[in-house]
Amino acid sequence: MLTQRNLIGIFFASRPINLLITWITFSVAAYFSYLHHFDFLYSSVYWLQVTCMLIITASGYIINDLYDYKIDLINKPHKTYVNIYASSKKFWTSYWLMTFAAAILSLFLPWKFLIINYGSMFLLYLYAYYFKRYAIVGNLIVSTLTSMVVISGGLLAHIKLPLMWMSIFAFQITLIREIVKDIEDLKGDLKNQLKTLPIIAGLKLTQIVLLSLMVVIILTILLPFLVYYSLFHEFLWDYLLSSILLVIFPLFWVMKILMTKGFFFLKYTKTSLYLKWIMIGGIISCFFLK
Repeated sequence: MLTQRNLIGIFFASRPINLLITWITFSVAAYFSYLHHFDFLYSSVYWLQVTCMLIITASGYIINDLYDYKIDLINKPHKTYVNIYASSKKFWTSYWLMTFAAAILSLFLPWKFLIINYGSMFLLYLYAYYFKRYAIVGNLIVSTLTSMVVISGGLLAHIKLPLMWMSIFAFQITLIREIVKDIEDLKGDLKNQLKTLPIIAGLKLTQIVLLSLMVVIILTILLPFLVYYSLFHEFLWDYLLSSILLVIFPLFWVMKILMTKGFFFLKYTKTSLYLKWIMIGGIISCFFLK
């Protein structure tokens, strides 16, 4: 039987803030898919898919905590929930119940969402069980799944150009953040013999990779502005201004933090948090795309 403490642990292990960001991202994608209207709120497919997506995402965080329990005790003991708030058995039960619920609910959705949901559950399990322990592969899986949230929203009605830019941005910013998190988790990962990018390539090269990816994402953000002008001879000034304020300037600030001399975990913890808010800023700027 689950106690109140057990439920609190499972709730926080599901990362409610990240689930909220997932919901917002999917809803913005649905807004674009419905051609800048909120009619998707009257769609049963929207509500069923967003429910499945949130359950799948929450179950992914839980199984990740289950497989990383010993690592988390080293890297972030203050955010360890397994065997602290509830036994691993209760967490496993919660994971399988969530997975079963999402699998059943997905059967009532069109086949395209069924494939996405079943594929996401399968990949999240493989990620937690195996791929997280290897450089880049695990990072790419998480980044792809994040971009699929945007694509899922687009599949509700129409896949439009803003959705494509939004999915690319979601992939890029998530990839950067996942590599930063690998640096944050370096101590525990080393002790448990993981082969993440910072471990096999070293911190200096990993930092160069991060800075390079940030330059790429800045250039990518500017592309819609240039492409729209070349096609329609119209400047998307609102998009450019919002992107500069909400994404590009904050990214330059993050780059400055990363280039600070010396290695200290607080630097990467701050960077990870800033990247989460930059993701939200990127989503907001996409509202000004046509």
